[in-house]
Amino acid sequence: AEYYVELNTMSRRPEVIYAEPNILGKLFTDPNDPHFSKQWAMKNEGTAAQGGGTNDSDIDAEEAWEITTGSSAINIAIVDAGMQTNHQDFTGRVIGDIGDNHYHGTAVAGIAAAQGNNSVGVAGVAWNVGIINEDLGAITIVNATNAIQSAINRNAHVINNSYGFDQINNSFTLYRAFTDAYKMNLTTVAAMGNDGNDLYPQSPANFGRIVIAVGATKNTDSRKANSSTGPHIDVVAPGGSGKDFPDEENIFTTLPGDSYDNKTFIDGKWEPISGTSFSTPVVSGISALLLSFNPSLYNDDIRQIIRISAEDKGPSGFDNEYGEGRVNARAALDSIRSPNQLNHWFSTGGTVVSSLWNNYQEFYGLPGLGDGTYIVERHEVEKTVSFPSSFSSTPHVWGRGVASNGYSKADPNFTMGYCEVVPGTITNTSVRLRTYVYDIYIEDPVDGFPDYWDTYPCDPGQVVFAYTALGTFPPLAVSISGPLFLDFKETGYYTVNVTGGNGSIGYQWKIKNDGSSIWSNLGISQSQQVTMGTTSFTMKVEVTRGSESDFETKYVQYNSGGFNPKILLLPQSYSLSQNHPNPFNPTTTIKYELPEASSISLVIYDLRGNEVTRWTMGNERAGYKRKTWNGTDTNGNRVPAGVYIYKLTARSMESDQIFTNSRKMVLMK
Repeated sequence: AEYYVELNTMSRRPEVIYAEPNILGKLFTDPNDPHFSKQWAMKNEGTAAQGGGTNDSDIDAEEAWEITTGSSAINIAIVDAGMQTNHQDFTGRVIGDIGDNHYHGTAVAGIAAAQGNNSVGVAGVAWNVGIINEDLGAITIVNATNAIQSAINRNAHVINNSYGFDQINNSFTLYRAFTDAYKMNLTTVAAMGNDGNDLYPQSPANFGRIVIAVGATKNTDSRKANSSTGPHIDVVAPGGSGKDFPDEENIFTTLPGDSYDNKTFIDGKWEPISGTSFSTPVVSGISALLLSFNPSLYNDDIRQIIRISAEDKGPSGFDNEYGEGRVNARAALDSIRSPNQLNHWFSTGGTVVSSLWNNYQEFYGLPGLGDGTYIVERHEVEKTVSFPSSFSSTPHVWGRGVASNGYSKADPNFTMGYCEVVPGTITNTSVRLRTYVYDIYIEDPVDGFPDYWDTYPCDPGQVVFAYTALGTFPPLAVSISGPLFLDFKETGYYTVNVTGGNGSIGYQWKIKNDGSSIWSNLGISQSQQVTMGTTSFTMKVEVTRGSESDFETKYVQYNSGGFNPKILLLPQSYSLSQNHPNPFNPTTTIKYELPEASSISLVIYDLRGNEVTRWTMGNERAGYKRKTWNGTDTNGNRVPAGVYIYKLTARSMESDQIFTNSRKMVLMK
């Protein structure tokens, strides 16, 4: 807080045009992995080595690595048919099942997490994260279910699933494993499949909001022809073309035997490293980067951040082929960096807006009751919440099921927490949220009629809505209201008014008597009272809100009593103050003081000496004056950003004395 206050203090000094922090920069270089030039998914330059694709049809990985290359505290579980755990690009970072030489898992792991900048092989999306090998062996429902449970137990944060089962084989057993992962706040990523249509949706990709479903694109950003489609798709990511030749269009990654290629020889023929199996670990890697940058993110946050930061491809907006678009690692990270702010907020208690007698509904995991079908009445519970701080514009808002305690209206219902935004209700100040609770009835064994048992998961008044809001806030600004003059022993009451910023607010009032250079601390609440002694004083309040700080001062003059306070308040000399704020956009205030009636002019010049605008006020009475400039010239046109000079000329009406002074100010873009 002291740092920001000091920065603001420096900015307001007359001799300082502007002040800003000294930020540490980075060199923009490619990682030194010898095959990086072939990894068009990371950095697509459209070269022959990359199959002649389209420049920048990539995930902006190099730009993302300027922010983070991944944290060893984050683990990606590779649920696959096995992998070479001691591959030279995974050294010291793999735990879990014993390794083998299956190409599929090795290739997937390399895309997500091969060590970058180690002078070996390739660079994965998240270089430094831990890898958990979950070997499926045969790809069966039971083995996949066990692997998901094992990944949970081995402290996975992201689970990659580059496999699938036909929808006709949808399994409650596997779905329950994924709901367990969701309830544990894990991010699960799943391949859409390679059927090229939406006729045969694959699970787990079709498990809905609890997974991120990923399709595949080529090095031209067009959809890979056999990448499956459907309304359950979230995003697409680079997955290769599927061509045997030129194989440069496919995904270059790690392969068994400490080798690297974009194809593998299996079952007597060359198979391209291509398909949604290999686009999925791209998204798993981005998920790990997000968690490395901000470990407090929820799984719902990661899914939504990846969706909203994707580059729109195909038809405008969401579509069944590209979802929200092709993922972008740098954009995902930038979306949660300054000036954007991601906020986790909660609200308790809602109102029932509608009820539906559902008759019978399946439940799995009801506390105190067995899994099965129950007679229910479902209640839709809603609440409009006002954001603790108003956003500059309409933010992105979504519910966080893990931290909410209402249920969804799904049948069967797996009792996962649920909170959603009512469509069309987001403004920069509020949003309306929705969830569901259920009255459970059990058939009386004597009379056969249903008897009310309990409301699950809680009564409407106890519902917890957990939601995330992502956007920008107006800059923090403060002002003090209170009297400008006080009689001897009179008490003045002052309040600081705060606008903009975000987060909890801290106050520190200070006082300095005339003739003293020492500030003394007063109170730390929003309001402050001060009793006048025998000398005038200056009050200051320093306000911190979140990561921002600002301050305001007020000069309070001593009134000896019985005299006209207006006379006592007259300035003792001519003065031109530094404009405030400075730098500014779009308006700033220029203050000046006249000890006696004067004829004045105030002119603004650019650095070449050209007149921009002029105020010729003629004769003005003595007193404290101010003018506001909105960054326009004499004709009302906006002027460009830059440094400007403002000059005050005042001629006394009594003594003919001439006062002139000028200062610099900075108009920001």
